[in-house]
Amino acid sequence: MRKDTSSDDWSWWMLWEDLLFLHWRARAAELEKLLPEEVEPETYGGSGWIGIVAFRMRIRPRAFPLLGPLGRFPECNVRTYVTHRGVPGVWFFSLDVPNPVAVAVARWRFRLPYRLARMRVRWEEGWIAYEVRRWRMGPGVPVLEARYRGGGAARLAEPGSLERFLTERDLLYSADGRGRLYAAPIAHPPWQLAAAEVRLARQTLLAPLGLAPEGPPLAHYAPSMEVRAWRLAPVDRGRSR
Repeated sequence: MRKDTSSDDWSWWMLWEDLLFLHWRARAAELEKLLPEEVEPETYGGSGWIGIVAFRMRIRPRAFPLLGPLGRFPECNVRTYVTHRGVPGVWFFSLDVPNPVAVAVARWRFRLPYRLARMRVRWEEGWIAYEVRRWRMGPGVPVLEARYRGGGAARLAEPGSLERFLTERDLLYSADGRGRLYAAPIAHPPWQLAAAEVRLARQTLLAPLGLAPEGPPLAHYAPSMEVRAWRLAPVDRGRSR
């Protein structure tokens, strides 16, 4: 499913600010076990990739103005990169926000696994301090605690580069409770990315997936991105594996 994103029938406007991209290599076979049957991991350099993206969000429906605090909050998502019948997209394993209305709307409108979390973002001596603690009873609560900042001038991700592969996605896939696959087009200008300086104090957001990537992540920073999203629509059934 692809859409002419030059058309003017988009449904949602978003502004993403102070983005931190963290990526680790992951075995495609391990990712495949976590995905629905119709999609498969997309690889770069012989590996699948798992990412955490932390940022501040502003969002509104097309027909509404900005909604004040209701439409402004941090978000942190865990994602990977997939294809369906050769069409690339992004697959979200979780999306943490501190806004219960956003959780309800996104689960309903986009069938995405949004989760309610306690989150705090603040600026400390030139660093962004970012904290996520998912609302969950018992031990093993997924957490992210990090400080980050841009490490230089932002520049366009080159075509064919790993940075381009990890960020330039114009389609998101999701599934409903019966496993039916959906997709929604998104559109934005090309990413301007800088290397990120990161102090990662704690990260357990990947633990519920059974993934424990080794080594420091590949880290990028982007100052902001304006995004438009179209309505979610069913994808034609078909087996891609």
